[in-house]
Amino acid sequence: MKKYKLCFILLICNAVVFILTLPRVCATFYAERVFPVLENIFARVFGLFPFSVGELLLFAALPLWLIIYLRHPLVRFRQMFIVILCAAMTFQLGCGINYRRVPLIYYYTAAPVPYEREDVVKLIHLLSRYAEENVGADSYSNAAVRDAAREYLRGIYVPNPKPLLTSPLYCRLNISGVYSPFTYEANINSMVPSDEKPFVTAHELSHLSGFMREDEANFTAFQICGGSDDRFVRYSGYVSGLVYALNECYYMSATEELFEDYHNIVLSLPAPVLKSLRERDEFWGRYQSPLANVSLFVNNLYIRANGEDSGVESYNEVVDLLIQKYKKFM
Repeated sequence: MKKYKLCFILLICNAVVFILTLPRVCATFYAERVFPVLENIFARVFGLFPFSVGELLLFAALPLWLIIYLRHPLVRFRQMFIVILCAAMTFQLGCGINYRRVPLIYYYTAAPVPYEREDVVKLIHLLSRYAEENVGADSYSNAAVRDAAREYLRGIYVPNPKPLLTSPLYCRLNISGVYSPFTYEANINSMVPSDEKPFVTAHELSHLSGFMREDEANFTAFQICGGSDDRFVRYSGYVSGLVYALNECYYMSATEELFEDYHNIVLSLPAPVLKSLRERDEFWGRYQSPLANVSLFVNNLYIRANGEDSGVESYNEVVDLLIQKYKKFM
């Protein structure tokens, strides 16, 4: 029985942490007071490595499982259970609890109301104008995004984002970036289009700062990019926000008349902005495959399992936050 004492302790710890942070007020307290302390420590530690430790651990998981599996059955079960419980606790502390914090939308309005298609169209025109105003620069540095993130995410240690060594694989999976809650690292697919990369970097840094819901990470990334001193970074933020607004407008164009209006809206976009959108579509279109569909399915399950009922559609819910932000300008 003593051999299973550690398993029992870990199981109790997982249950206690989960139950104590179920109330939103408790999860919010953790996200705003406790998580920054852990992030400040572990992001600095793993930031000492020039490569993504999280990526390395991901690919080491299968060999580790095989090593444990080949051991004596009872030892195998106990060790596997310990590994699972340790991973579950690390996941909870690194991101799981943050999913349960008070939604960001309630910081803008006490009673969110559904928006109309007209609001989305106005948002499209506004963001396309902002994007056009920032056309001109053709490159940026990671330091520009990091500095903007440090300015916006006060109280959070912002490390250097790390390029994924297996970026070609992540392209096949249609994944532009990954936050590792086990190592507190923001990992970036180095092959994504250049004008998308600053926003992706800011998105993963947003997860690192405690905003785990995808719409909130998108909105925080938009805020980071929009507040940058770098013209190219600002352009990336506005174009990325525009993509989500256009997607939402497309979903709300159910009739033939509305779809024709949507088509005209797209064609009316400034030429440089339209060119950027087409380049993004062409890039990701090259990697559409059954593997990408499996990745989408798994990501949808993961997001739903963490309390976001809309699954992968939650990325697009950033439109609600953007409308709240800009409604007085529309």
